[in-house]
Amino acid sequence: MTILDKIVERKRVEVSEAQAKVSIEELSEYPLFSRTCYSLKESVLDPQRTGIISEYKRASPSKGVINNINTVSEVVKGYQNAGASAISVLTDADFFKEV
Repeated sequence: MTILDKIVERKRVEVSEAQAKVSIEELSEYPLFSRTCYSLKESVLDPQRTGIISEYKRASPSKGVINNINTVSEVVKGYQNAGASAISVLTDADFFKEV
């Protein structure tokens, strides 16, 4: 079993557990549920932007801890200031450590 297989297997369990805790009807009542989402495609293809998707993660399954010092907020501000078109934040606690 590859690490990707393990991640997918774990996510299936997590999604099932989350669905058992909160219904779609409950989610639809959350304050940000109806907000307009940004378009990744538009952000990346915008000629006024860099086209770069930056990524934040505390750790990786293959490398272990990558950044245990800076907060996600600090890193994301740096990416924004550098002109990132989009930012991916990995929040998986089991494989990428909590943010």
